[in-house]
This record gives sequence, structure tokens and C-alpha cells, in this order.
Amino acid sequence: MTAYDAMLNLVSVNWNYYIKHPELIFLLSSENLMRARHVKDHLTTFLDINKNWEVLTKEIIEKGKKDKTIREDLDPMQINISIAALVIFYITNSSTLSLLYQTDLTSEEEKTNRLQSIMDTIGSWITNENL
Repeated sequence: MTAYDAMLNLVSVNWNYYIKHPELIFLLSSENLMRARHVKDHLTTFLDINKNWEVLTKEIIEKGKKDKTIREDLDPMQINISIAALVIFYITNSSTLSLLYQTDLTSEEEKTNRLQSIMDTIGSWITNENL
């Protein structure tokens, strides 16, 4: 698997996890409203979870330096924040956005379309322009 494909797989893994566990998004939102009070109490656990994502993303970027399928100047933190933002915004706002756009954004077809759009967005950002 190329680094490009691995990065898009990371997008898909994030998407599928949050689609299956939307309660985590709402828990994180509540925690942010409380200024991360409970996260601070369990910081080591959260740092370990985040470190795993950071290491995985760094490994993909290193692979990209070898296979030249993605840019070498990517920041793992920015990639992970951007993927989370694109995924979480859609899930948390799908009810109101469905009303505004007069379509059921929770349907399987629309969720498939959205995942593809996110993958296209991230894919365009990470692509090695020298290809």
C-alpha cells in the first residue's frame, strides 16, 4: 500500500469509528465545554491514545518520503486535526444540515458521498505535486 493510500485509509478508519460511536463525539464536546476537566484526570491514557495516532501518521509520512506518493512536509498533528474536523463536523451537524439542504445526510448514500468528499479533500492536500 502506498503512503497516499495509507493516509486515505486513516481517513476511512476515523470515519467508520465515529459513525459507529457518535456518543464519543458528544462526550468530547461536553468535555470541551468543561475545559477538559476529566481528561486532565486521565491525561496519561489520552496521551497514549493520541501518541498512537501520531506515530502511525508519522510512519505514513516517512513511507511517503520513500514512495513519493505524498508531500514530505506534512505535519501529523495538522493532518489528524483536519481529518477529525471534517468527520466530526458532519456527524454532529447532520440533523440541521439535513434540514437546510433538504436531504437526509444520515442515509447510507449521503454518508458514502461525504466520506468520498473527505477523502478527496485530504487526498488533494497530501498529494505530491511532483507526480
